[in-house]
Amino acid sequence: MFRALALTLALLLLGGCASSTPLSERNRTLLRSAALGRTETVRTMLDNGAEIDCRDRLRDSPLHLAIRNGHTETVALLFARGANVNQGNTLGDTPLHVSVYTSQPDLARQLRSKGASDEALNQYGLNPGDMESLPETEAAVAEMAALLSFNGNWIDAKTARPGFDELKRRDQRFLINALILQIIQSSPNPDYQVLGRFRRRTPDVSSKSRLQTIFLSIKLGIPGSEDLLGAILMVYGDQGMAEDYLNSGSGELHAWASRWAEAKGYKVRAGTGSHRANWGIFQTVQSNRSGEPALSISGWNRSVRQPAGSGVDSGPTE
Repeated sequence: MFRALALTLALLLLGGCASSTPLSERNRTLLRSAALGRTETVRTMLDNGAEIDCRDRLRDSPLHLAIRNGHTETVALLFARGANVNQGNTLGDTPLHVSVYTSQPDLARQLRSKGASDEALNQYGLNPGDMESLPETEAAVAEMAALLSFNGNWIDAKTARPGFDELKRRDQRFLINALILQIIQSSPNPDYQVLGRFRRRTPDVSSKSRLQTIFLSIKLGIPGSEDLLGAILMVYGDQGMAEDYLNSGSGELHAWASRWAEAKGYKVRAGTGSHRANWGIFQTVQSNRSGEPALSISGWNRSVRQPAGSGVDSGPTE
């Protein structure tokens, strides 16, 4: 369900671009000025040929960026110039999704008056009205992730269990959306900070809490989230995380870890690999769910490559 989104997410986090069309300098200036609320610069760029519905690397338009950062004067200008109010970004969020998510009801009303659709669904199946409650799910995810150590163990399992069970009962559309937002918000790409791309009502997350959120995602074992977690591994992964995926009990995560190892020039073999979380299981168990020995990644091996789709590299190690 989420494979195409996962591949796009990996590209974006690696610093790629969702569009093959390079931005002109005018369009680049327009996007940045909209994000920063520099209304007169926005006006100048539009007067000089910048495209009002141009997209940045996350396929956000000037209207998305101005709304996300609460620049009402800039939004008014973009409305007056005929900005597309139903254009979705990479995550499928329209400007109306963004206005509801960032608690700006006046802008939401204006968008609806301009023809913004309340029926538009983002990549997770959420309509604009659903975005009102998404930050609450994000806060619950952040709270539960904070109860995990960096070894994947619950700091206090008895305290954590009720909250974990409550998360498992939540609508999976909201839960996957919240988990991924928590993970990608810690991206080091300066665009996220400079452009305020994730202006939100919940606290920012760090690279350390990203790892905790990944452990939580594995423990929750939400069907359909494997490819999104795989994309995160390809961007942020290290040997320990890849071994966690190998030994999690999820065939999909095992396949992603094998791809990561092949791309990095490592071997996958039986051994005492990192095993900090089990797919869909609250408490980590000592052996993986298949009953096989734990797998490890070892042997820096740039000279050995397996054909695409061949799985675990069993060749000799230098």
